[in-house]
Amino acid sequence: MPHSASTVPSLDSFIIRIYRVDPGNDRGLVGIVELVDGSGQHETFFDAEELGSILHRHTQAVRRRVQRSDRAYRGPSVSVGG
Repeated sequence: MPHSASTVPSLDSFIIRIYRVDPGNDRGLVGIVELVDGSGQHETFFDAEELGSILHRHTQAVRRRVQRSDRAYRGPSVSVGG
């Protein structure tokens, strides 16, 4: 059953600002990731791996919110028989 407009969880959007790139240096990618949700939350990264970790962490948080929302929308599970 589809969500109503009031129960659809929003997906996170990000602004990624890259301030420095040095192709010869593993840690030469420096910037910040800002959440576009009005919270003002941002995280700094110093290489591509850290950038990936930040985005992965926030993606997992969105998935957990969607799963909780789906369970709440469907209501508790009921076992029949037994």
